[in-house]
Amino acid sequence: MKNLSAEINKSLIESLKDKDQPAVDTLRMVKASIKNKEIELGRDLKEEETLKILRGEIKSRNDSISQFKKAGRDDLLQKEEKEVEIIKKFLPKDLDIKELEAIVKEAIKESAAGSVADLGKVMPLAVKKAKGKASGEDIKNLALKLLG
Repeated sequence: MKNLSAEINKSLIESLKDKDQPAVDTLRMVKASIKNKEIELGRDLKEEETLKILRGEIKSRNDSISQFKKAGRDDLLQKEEKEVEIIKKFLPKDLDIKELEAIVKEAIKESAAGSVADLGKVMPLAVKKAKGKASGEDIKNLALKLLG
């Protein structure tokens, strides 16, 4: 698997050379999030952990986007959308629905889940099996559909 931290650093350097300020700002924020987590854990992050941070950064910006839409702040909305685009470049291609469904079904079977009340048993297994190639939101929605 590619080393995401190295890839982010390389992209940051290219963005600095190109004077692409939105990319520079976004990548610096992402690097800071990764570094903070490394300091918290006292070690380098595994690829899955880095992917989780990237997905968290995207989720945070998507939340901001929905707030800015409600407030009619198109200027801030466009900035956040640009940041999401920049961060998504580092994520692996998401699993297609059939692959994700197979993973969630396997997690349901392994956890012996029988209803929506067992979602807490299914989610950790499914997220681990997806290895950062699907958002937690997508996994949850599919698990709810299959359990419900």
